Amino acid sequence: FPVTINNADIRRELTRKIGIEKTIELLGATVIDSYDSKVGGKYELLEVDYDGRGKRPYLKMKNPSMDNVFHIEGVKPGVRTVKEAICYRNGLTEFLEPKELS
Repeated sequence: FPVTINNADIRRELTRKIGIEKTIELLGATVIDSYDSKVGGKYELLEVDYDGRGKRPYLKMKNPSMDNVFHIEGVKPGVRTVKEAICYRNGLTEFLEPKELS
């Protein structure tokens, strides 16, 4: 998986074609934490050297509006748990269980 692909649309399409698990494998990601949510399913915190600048944390999660679609989202360096990553992406200081979208 070439880390030299800078266009997010091209990366997304490549990931869609080969699958999220193969993408993660090709990136050499390591799962450093996981969390099973009743609403959001399984979250994983990955450590990935996505762009050659060293390993950073990325949150793998299911897209709530599309069936069987997962994506990886970068979170701030130093995040070590899924719950910390969820707090970071939602602007929270304390973890709250994700709520079902209505």
